[in-house]
Amino acid sequence: MPRLRLFAAAREAAGTAVDELPGATVGEVLAAARQRYGDRFAEVLDASRVWVDGEPAEAGDPVPEGAEVAVLPPVSGGAGTATGARAPGGQGAPPTTSTAAAVRATGPTPLVDRLFEPVDTAGPKAALALAWVGLQALALLGGRWTLAALFGLVAAVAGLHAARAWRRHQVRANRALAGLLPLLVPLAAALGAGAAGMVVLAGVAASLVAAAVPPRGRSGRRRRRRAPLVAVAGTTVRCWLPPALAAASVVMVYRVAPEAAAGLLVLLAGYDVAAYLWGAGGGTGPLVGRLAGVLTVGVLTFALSTVELVLSLPPFQQATAVWVFGGLAATLAPLGQLAASAVLPSAAAPAPALRRLDSLLLAGPAWAFALWGYTG
Repeated sequence: MPRLRLFAAAREAAGTAVDELPGATVGEVLAAARQRYGDRFAEVLDASRVWVDGEPAEAGDPVPEGAEVAVLPPVSGGAGTATGARAPGGQGAPPTTSTAAAVRATGPTPLVDRLFEPVDTAGPKAALALAWVGLQALALLGGRWTLAALFGLVAAVAGLHAARAWRRHQVRANRALAGLLPLLVPLAAALGAGAAGMVVLAGVAASLVAAAVPPRGRSGRRRRRRAPLVAVAGTTVRCWLPPALAAASVVMVYRVAPEAAAGLLVLLAGYDVAAYLWGAGGGTGPLVGRLAGVLTVGVLTFALSTVELVLSLPPFQQATAVWVFGGLAATLAPLGQLAASAVLPSAAAPAPALRRLDSLLLAGPAWAFALWGYTG
């Protein structure tokens, strides 16, 4: 089935960035989209351009199985500022650029607006989420090295996904560092905070060195960079550092108290499941989903506090400790999703592995830091 990708005003009108619709031609796919998303989307579509797998397309063009159909409205409401083929029924100039150039022309999504971005629900998202929860449980039973390996591998894939999302932009990340460093940092964290800190510092230095080396062109010759060195290094660090710290924080929490690591992962799993069921999966919108996630964390925190009264598990012996840590999870999990979007050039950029870690990006380091205060 063809994959429909929507940008800017088309994404806002449809309420989603990615969908799968039936159709053997561009016209059939867009007709199905009009029927599914309504009149507001149809108005935007009439002024938009359409590409199939990076090439401008018309209504009668065939759409192969699994092809990507991209809909890009004009920038800033002006029909003359975007380039490419018009959607069927619209008017416009002949196609002159690729999908990548058109995506760059739309500009990045404002950071605060990403709180309102619909979640990509295409594919087996629920099955992947359940599998991820099961793997976390098995890793907890395996000890800190198993935990470091699991989260390190997921963080490495997340770094690669983020680097791939920047591939079509003028400022690109170093993919080798983006994939290697998120694996090394949590493995170093299994040895201790000092070792993890040394790897992070070495990674920042390596990002600067890699940015200073001009990339090779197709001919094999070094070519001049079009972006400043600091911007290139910053993009590389932006891709690997957040997932690396998120993965390492779980290992650090486990080193202090395995029970605390289990509690952290339980709370965040509850948040993610509720946010998906009531938000993206339920079609009620991302804000409703995040609110449901926060309420679920509150319920789970109450349950943990009840268990703590009976078992007195470390490091929650103090009466308020469970609620302090639960409050951190409830507050920072939704902000972590915003932080994950900030890693990417646009909210529509695909990064499935990063989405497995998004609620952990801020909550994990905060738990690790707070644990030091409670355990001395």
